[in-house]
Amino acid sequence: MIQDLLSLLKEELSLLENATEIMNYSYAACTKIAIKEQYTLDELDRFEAFTSRFARLSDIIIQTT
Repeated sequence: MIQDLLSLLKEELSLLENATEIMNYSYAACTKIAIKEQYTLDELDRFEAFTSRFARLSDIIIQTT
């Protein structure tokens, strides 16, 4: 039982670490984009990817089993 819980914890921490790394990558890409009135489709895609990855990370942090 304890071994199962430790295994689950390790798996969840791995998911959290991977999601954090990917979100940080998206954040870095978005910080290079200036605030402006018009954005290119590529810039909009970067913002969408970042918000999606933020939501995924948030879900991993607050999810219950």
